[in-house]
Amino acid sequence: MDRYDDVDVFSGLDDGKGKHHAVDLDRTGKRLFDRALQNDETRLRAVLDQFAGHGLVLPVVGQAATIGALPVAVAQPCGALVGYLSITHHRACPRRLTDDIGPRAGGPHPIDA
Repeated sequence: MDRYDDVDVFSGLDDGKGKHHAVDLDRTGKRLFDRALQNDETRLRAVLDQFAGHGLVLPVVGQAATIGALPVAVAQPCGALVGYLSITHHRACPRRLTDDIGPRAGGPHPIDA
């Protein structure tokens, strides 16, 4: 991915019809945000603007062409990069992360959120 080293905030979005669940981490792994988020342009933009203060944001969605289309449409004009993670890779990430670092307490893995 181009500009990966420039990313300051990683935002994993679990796309949903009415709500998304977002987990945002900074480069050190500090959890900045971890909660449900209405599928609403104004709310999505407010969250992206909030994290833009930390630097370049990379939202990652799993369904960019369907229910993830709104977060993509909101993120791009805000200057955020946008990542897409296919469902096959999306499901494999927790296994890979667990294999690398062991089980994590306290919630979903960043890219699985």
